[in-house]
Amino acid sequence: MVIPLFLVWGARSEHDFQLPEAIGWMVVLLYIASVATFIHASTSVIYQAVYQWWWNRRDRKYGDVCRIEQLPDGSIRHQRSRVSAARELAANRVTSAGAGADVAQVYRKAGLHVPEKPGAACGGNNQVTPAELVYGDLALFTDHYAVVVSEHVIFDNGEPVKFGGPEHLADNFLGFIRPGMDPAVK
Repeated sequence: MVIPLFLVWGARSEHDFQLPEAIGWMVVLLYIASVATFIHASTSVIYQAVYQWWWNRRDRKYGDVCRIEQLPDGSIRHQRSRVSAARELAANRVTSAGAGADVAQVYRKAGLHVPEKPGAACGGNNQVTPAELVYGDLALFTDHYAVVVSEHVIFDNGEPVKFGGPEHLADNFLGFIRPGMDPAVK
């Protein structure tokens, strides 16, 4: 931003033209307010663009394409995809059923692709890191699956289990996956 020339000129002592002190301060305050408004508007536009880019990128990475639409009031609404809704539904069913629920079977009934054996799911493109965990992801063990309830809690054999990271889980822990839609289900 360029400081208005008459402010610089009025501040010099060799010129006869001097702004009254009250008007000079008022102009300076208005100038500062306009700069602050410009910065605020710029950062909010940048924030909104980065926010949309991040969520679109994250959704594309895991096949969870969601629809983003701008509402008439200027706000943005994200509509969840079929796969994220199915994951949430399956996770709700497992956690409400308790210890008797077969996680893989419940997820398959919801239309999600879960390999028959947990070890077969390791190393696929649907693997996620602990930092990327969301509700409905699966923790893989050599003999069973467990539902991720939050970043540091899994629902294993009907009980919530807290953990600080993958290193705090049992020795038979293999990793985390985010199940996608079963290609056979349309």
